[in-house]
Amino acid sequence: MVCVCVQVCSPVDFSNLQAMKVHNEVLRCFTAIGELAPEHLMLLMQQRVESGGERSRVGSLLVLRHLINSAGSTFDPRKAQIMAGLKPLTQDNNIKVRRALLQGIVALAHHGYLHLDGGLELVQFLVRQCALQPSSVPQVKPKGSEMDYDGQEALRLLACNVLHVLTTTVSKIEEVLWPYLLEFICLPIYSGALGAICHASTYLAKQNPLENGKVPKPHTLLISLLVVSALPRIGVERSLGALRLMLSLAPSLHQRLPELWQDTMPDLISTLEAVDMSTWAQQHEWEDGLLKLLSGSLQLVSEELWISELGREMTNQLSNYIGPPQGKAFLCKCLGVTLRSTYSQEVVQDRVKSMLGSIRYAEADEREALAEGLSLCGGNHLGVVMARLEEFTKVEVTKKSGRFLLLLKDHGELDVDRIRATLLLTYGHLALQAPTELLITHLDSLLHSIASIYSPKEAGVRLSFARTVSLVARAVHPSHMCVHLPFGRKKELLRQLQEAIKTEPTTGPSYVRACMLTACADLLKLEPVLSTSESAELLKTAVNGVILLPVPRRASEVDGSEEEPTEAVTLASLNQLLTEMLHRDLTSEVLHIMLQSLEPFLNSQEHERVRASAVVLALLQFYLKTLHVTTMLPFSQFGHLAGMLVPHVADPLADVSNNMLESFSCLLKIQLKYEGFSNDFHDEMVEDLLKLTSKGNLDVPQDDQEAQQLQLTLTIFKLLGKRLPQDQLPVLMQTLLSKMTETLPTCAAAASRILSGLIELRGALLLDQVPSLLVSVHKALVILGGLGRSRGTEEVNGPSTDPAPQGSDTSGVGAVTRGALDVVCQLARHHLRPFLLALLVVPLPFDEATTMIWRGLVEEQTLILPVLEALCEMLTSSLAFDERVNDYHHQQHLTRVPITQALTVTGALHKVLECTGSSTAAGLIFPRLFPALLLHLGSSINVKLSKDLRASGKVHPCRDAMEVLRLLLVRAGCSEVSCAVDASGGWEAVCEQARHADGVATITRELAVGAAPRLAGLSEGLAPFLLSGSSQHRLTTVALYAELVAQKAAWDMALLESLTTGLLGRLVDSERDIRTLCLRGLSNVAAGGTQEREAVRAATFHLLGLLSRFATGTAREQFVEQLHTNLASLLLHLNDEDPAVRKACKFALREAGPLLGSSAVATMFCKHLLEEATLIYGDFCSDLAKLMVQDFLDKVPFYVLSCVTFFKSIWPIIRGNAAMLVGFFMGFMPAEAMQGVSLEHVCGAVLALLKDPAPCVRAHAADALGLLPNVTYSHGTNGRSEHLDLKN
Repeated sequence: MVCVCVQVCSPVDFSNLQAMKVHNEVLRCFTAIGELAPEHLMLLMQQRVESGGERSRVGSLLVLRHLINSAGSTFDPRKAQIMAGLKPLTQDNNIKVRRALLQGIVALAHHGYLHLDGGLELVQFLVRQCALQPSSVPQVKPKGSEMDYDGQEALRLLACNVLHVLTTTVSKIEEVLWPYLLEFICLPIYSGALGAICHASTYLAKQNPLENGKVPKPHTLLISLLVVSALPRIGVERSLGALRLMLSLAPSLHQRLPELWQDTMPDLISTLEAVDMSTWAQQHEWEDGLLKLLSGSLQLVSEELWISELGREMTNQLSNYIGPPQGKAFLCKCLGVTLRSTYSQEVVQDRVKSMLGSIRYAEADEREALAEGLSLCGGNHLGVVMARLEEFTKVEVTKKSGRFLLLLKDHGELDVDRIRATLLLTYGHLALQAPTELLITHLDSLLHSIASIYSPKEAGVRLSFARTVSLVARAVHPSHMCVHLPFGRKKELLRQLQEAIKTEPTTGPSYVRACMLTACADLLKLEPVLSTSESAELLKTAVNGVILLPVPRRASEVDGSEEEPTEAVTLASLNQLLTEMLHRDLTSEVLHIMLQSLEPFLNSQEHERVRASAVVLALLQFYLKTLHVTTMLPFSQFGHLAGMLVPHVADPLADVSNNMLESFSCLLKIQLKYEGFSNDFHDEMVEDLLKLTSKGNLDVPQDDQEAQQLQLTLTIFKLLGKRLPQDQLPVLMQTLLSKMTETLPTCAAAASRILSGLIELRGALLLDQVPSLLVSVHKALVILGGLGRSRGTEEVNGPSTDPAPQGSDTSGVGAVTRGALDVVCQLARHHLRPFLLALLVVPLPFDEATTMIWRGLVEEQTLILPVLEALCEMLTSSLAFDERVNDYHHQQHLTRVPITQALTVTGALHKVLECTGSSTAAGLIFPRLFPALLLHLGSSINVKLSKDLRASGKVHPCRDAMEVLRLLLVRAGCSEVSCAVDASGGWEAVCEQARHADGVATITRELAVGAAPRLAGLSEGLAPFLLSGSSQHRLTTVALYAELVAQKAAWDMALLESLTTGLLGRLVDSERDIRTLCLRGLSNVAAGGTQEREAVRAATFHLLGLLSRFATGTAREQFVEQLHTNLASLLLHLNDEDPAVRKACKFALREAGPLLGSSAVATMFCKHLLEEATLIYGDFCSDLAKLMVQDFLDKVPFYVLSCVTFFKSIWPIIRGNAAMLVGFFMGFMPAEAMQGVSLEHVCGAVLALLKDPAPCVRAHAADALGLLPNVTYSHGTNGRSEHLDLKN
């Protein structure tokens, strides 16, 4: 027998059929032995069970199970012995032994052993194995162990299966298990087995219903089942089993319960069966459902004794609770519901007192549950609960008495701050649960108690205070009370909350801060309404208290046990507060104010930008959803809000960019609502806008960020161009301009692109805004210039080793600057002259920003020529100086003060012409700009600057104009001319009044040499200034004309005609210097008769004849004087060798004759000077001289002197003609007229012709001497006077 025992205790490989057969045969051996020697066999088994090792005990249990199943009635007399021998094994800790015993219990149950003495111990063992908890130490399978080795969890599952088998398959098992199993439900140590116990008990209850009063400890059982059902997170099968068992036991617990439970319990069961515990988030709602079930049950029972007993049992369990804190918290709530249905105030007072002493205040769930439980009780006993709370406060918070400490379990761990927090929260829940009539009565007392308990030093207390305020606000809201009452403590509580928010630690978002914001939002819903200043202060406190917080930590403790929530909770609370503020006054003005308060954070650090953009989006979404427009209204803040938001769609952070893009989309939809569109209207462009996110559907590669931004800004400014009302366009543009310097470089660049695109689309309507826009652009460029210099300094000092934050761009300032200059160019395209006038307001000397603007215009090739033309026109039309009368030493003096516009135009031209890109345009406008600059230069001589300009030392009107003139020559391709003028000292001379005409002559001379084709244009450009009211303009013009005439390169027909006309017109100028220059120039024209080129001589005389046709009005007198000056030259060339010259002279005399004032002379010209007729020159001159002496006696001396000047002509015939004409004039002059002629000079000159090499000249000189009167003259070196009788 010993050998067989050893064999049966050996491990068996159940996968080996042969080993299984051997094992079974060994078991049959024990069957045979049992029939022959049952007593010896039982004794041996008992010994091995009591003193054997693990294998012996397991083998013995295996043999015993086999014998019970196979031996029939052989061992019936020994049942008691067997049960007694198994009893020690119920305390065995070996898993394999316990497993074998569990398997044996099934055999024992089927053969009636459990009904015997010791059967309940086996049932208790079975339940205990069902309650096993998973081992904290992993169960590692030992090497070489048997295949069916398992740990405690496997043992627990086996025990649960055994209990199920017993319950469902063993006959009359209810005699053993029912209602004995119910006792285990009330024992905390068996909580792990509750699922199996409840399922088994439910089955047994259905098969064997208990009569009322047969259930052991019904109140305890009900409480335990309620608590288990409330904790599905610990085990959903436990909760389901508890609910099913409650439903099955309902008639046994109270006869009235089935009426309610059969209607409500199935819904609870089905709800829990469908729950996925991995995503369970309805714990609060689930507990509320169970509490409602309990409350309904109590109302249905409505027996004070039964309810009081239930409350007493709950109080006992609460005081002695062992289990998860969540279970105790729910039990506390159940006690509150039960006390609410209790009528006895003494009972309620005792139970409340016990509740306050039974709670572990270190456990947050228990503190919360106490507050809710007491509030549930206060629903019908508000006065009693508040009285107990006041007493508890006096004892435990103010420490006035120690008698109440006896109620508390652990005095050493008592934390006064946690008690404060619990009491505050209790008052809040009391207010929410109290009926309206009770709340109105006790509200002041309740608020007074809150104020006396609150201390802001500890975070847990602040959290409870915030939650309490929120609960009170909800309690007194009209929707809860159904009564509209003003809440007088509203503003006081708001001030306390704001102070708490300001003093809250700034380590990151916290649940405390979130609850404070929520409380403020709940208070805002109450009357009275806050004033504007109070609302503004609340807005500032809330926004700064959240957005400015540093990056949140992953986890921290609020009061020693609670972790901070995610940042989303705090932001959600802020959104709740702000949307409530907006809802209280749903106007665009309030929306505008709130978004403005968030705007600075959109330009700040990364986490602040993310938060601010999320809040902006939430506000706009709320406003869009809540707004209802019945009639068309103006959305007057649209322009400014759009300008605030759209630049930030280019934020380098994807979250910010997407939030701002959605915000802009909401803004556009709000605008559509204001314009009268229905809520279901969809604008395709607005709908498509959201596709253009940082991960949107762009027609460019995903990595091409620049192309994405361009596409985005293109869509935005098209939308704005379409939707923006005209009256808001200036506001939008000013806002975008401000964004160019206040935001990140990428956002600023986007603002400039959007602004440029808007001006391109709608710039034609911005005429009145040109000055203000330009001022804003200038300010932006000033700031950008400073940023660029600071970054340049950093580059000089060396690169920083610190990594640049995301969103920073060292080249961003340059991009923004280019964008600003694009805005300038777009504005100039639409309104060039107003733009230039506004730009010229900038004082001299130009700063860097103004210089950038002028150079930016040059970079735009389509603008440079119009800009130069406009500046040229301004320079031409404006005076260079203004004359002011100054008193100096009691004498009045005229001072020339420069005109500001002329100075700024000159400065602008200098900046423009400094750029090489202006060359082409400079060449085109040279004929107009050069004369204007030359005239301005002349007018700028000797002007006196103001003190400010003199102090700057950078403004010199005359020299600045001279430098611009030099630049113009260089840009127009005449740099050689400029160098030549410089070499000859012309630039210095032209800036001096005394040498100005010489300087102009030098410049003109070099132009004639190096830029002859441009002379005609210059002459034409200066022509209008011959009649200028400025003597300086006339002087400059005449000086240039005179020099042009003197240059051989100037002699072409058209130019000669223009120059001559101009000089002739200024011969009668009031200024002597101008007349002198005219005579100089005209002498050059008259000298045209001395030119060897016959065509030139002919053209000169023909031109004079043509001009006589226009000698009318005021010009007649001037021209007649000029005609008398040139009359001698015309008469002499009537006998020119060239026919064309003679013909031209005849034409000129015929045309000009009537202007001389002598009809006889004019008739003679018309009669004898026919174009094709032959003229007898001597006879004609003789006859003409007689008439001229008669009619122009006062001018004859001038004619004589004019003829004498031709005695040196290169042509002999002209010298002879001059001598003959002098003789005729002198011969016919009366004696009294001779006084106007220097006879000595004339006679000497004629005598000199007697020595002329040409015979014809000597002959005419001799004839002339015959006509002259007797004269005494001096000659020789001794000064002797001689008398010569010329007639003899």
